[in-house]
Amino acid sequence: SVTNAGSDIDMVIGWTTATSADAITQDEVFSDNCAGGPITNSEFSGAPAVAHTKTGIAYGAVCRFQIQASNSNGAGPLSGIATFVASVTPGAPQSFAYASSTATSITVTWAAPNPVGHANEATLDRYEVLYTNLDTAVGPTTVTISPTTLTATLTGLTTTHQYQISVRACTINECSSNAGPINQYCGSLPDAPDPLSVSASTSNDITLGWTFTGSNGGMSVTS
Repeated sequence: SVTNAGSDIDMVIGWTTATSADAITQDEVFSDNCAGGPITNSEFSGAPAVAHTKTGIAYGAVCRFQIQASNSNGAGPLSGIATFVASVTPGAPQSFAYASSTATSITVTWAAPNPVGHANEATLDRYEVLYTNLDTAVGPTTVTISPTTLTATLTGLTTTHQYQISVRACTINECSSNAGPINQYCGSLPDAPDPLSVSASTSNDITLGWTFTGSNGGMSVTS
């Protein structure tokens, strides 16, 4: 996680404790000191842990970390490189709304989140749209959307089933809270009724009639 500390940023990195037939005696965290050089700066060295806080990072700095565990035989290999940006959690997407649907798809739209309120905030890496079929309790399923795209069409859905849909904005650090949810039935719009006809009239009133023989879009016609 990343916390706004006023004039700079505090960053908490976490990891899963290594497994070994021999007990782990030490964890050591290395970084590039958020300067883009080699990852050789020792941030923490001590008893096995699951988190470390690096403080005083300039807004927008890119920081890379690796972790190494040791047991009585010595130090193991370095972990993969984890990259984070000194920026707080992004805001949730704005104006999330249903746009349209077909017999097997639902389209939703949203607007970009508001700025987080500090300089050099992390750029968005992606949006994640999550949906659950409320009729079958299957989900949530996550669909990843480009950070420059503000709409998503969820396909392969089941006609007449209701879906709960939300969206969140993500940086390389973490994702925002969810916008939504929207509960929406899957189905297309109905066809137009057949042409109107006059079925009766008086000196003051005209009674119109029509029939409906087209497609209901997979949903019951409600009005």
